[in-house]
Amino acid sequence: PASAGGQEQRPFVAALLESVENGVIACDRQGRLTLFNQGACAIHELPFADLRYTDWAGFYHLYREDGVTPLPLQEIPLYRALQGELVDGAVIVVRTPGGGRKQVQVRARPILDADGQIQGAVASMLDISVHRAARDARERAQREQDLRLLTELSEARLRKAEEQLRLATEAAQLGIWTWDATHDHATWENPRMYEIFRVRAGRTPVGAEALMRD
Repeated sequence: PASAGGQEQRPFVAALLESVENGVIACDRQGRLTLFNQGACAIHELPFADLRYTDWAGFYHLYREDGVTPLPLQEIPLYRALQGELVDGAVIVVRTPGGGRKQVQVRARPILDADGQIQGAVASMLDISVHRAARDARERAQREQDLRLLTELSEARLRKAEEQLRLATEAAQLGIWTWDATHDHATWENPRMYEIFRVRAGRTPVGAEALMRD
């Protein structure tokens, strides 16, 4: 009866695995793929292939989170689980045949028999590309907003400092001028400069050499 019950449950379990959106993959203790549900096919945009662990990364285009570095065998979550490791929240990148990149979060576990011996491994994959893209967009928007606020604050402080300088200059009756030393070109910045040197307002200011000489 126990074995019969197991036989009856197999179609149900198979249908259950095909109904979940997460990708579910499994391998036997020799490291050969034995399960690759529709969710996994959708993530990779590739069908199930009867492969051993040495061919997983190449065939299914697995990369580190940077999306550039090929994923070494020792970092493949399913292989890590086959070595007895419990893997939670590992993030890898899957490149699709069409040139797309998907960020995938993986959870993997070894499959143990009644004696605790490893008989294989199983992994669940979740495509988090949309969530990551939304998070990155929110972070970019927040940075841009912070930059705008900082710029507005800096400009307000600059305007205030310029106004304080103007008031202080007027109170002290100082003449302000600037001088381009390279071209010996002067600019008189306020009317007080013209009053000090008794020069008609609006007259083109002389350069430093002429100013000192005259």
